[in-house]
Amino acid sequence: SKPATVQDIASVLVPDIYGNNPSPEEIYRLAGDVQPGNSGGPLLTTDGLVAGVIFAKATSDAEMGFAITMDDLYPVASQAAGMSAPVSSGQCIQK
Repeated sequence: SKPATVQDIASVLVPDIYGNNPSPEEIYRLAGDVQPGNSGGPLLTTDGLVAGVIFAKATSDAEMGFAITMDDLYPVASQAAGMSAPVSSGQCIQK
C-alpha cells in the first residue's frame, strides 16, 4: 500500500452504521489512497507503531480518508483480551 499523510486531527460527530446516533470521535484526516476494504486496517507511524485504525474514505475527495485515533480506540481495545463470548453474526439491519 502507499503511504498516507496525516493532514490534521479533529473531533467530529460520527454516526453509527445506520447513519444515526452520532457521537464525538477524535479522527485523523488523511491524504492518501484509502479504498473500500481498508476499513479496520492500521494507520502506522514511520516507526511501525499503530497510530489509528482506518474507517472511511471521503465521498467528495478520492484522495482523502479517515482513521480513528488510538486515544479513542484504547478504552474499547483494552477490554478485548477479556472478551471471549461469541456474538451473533446475523444481518446488519436496523430494527
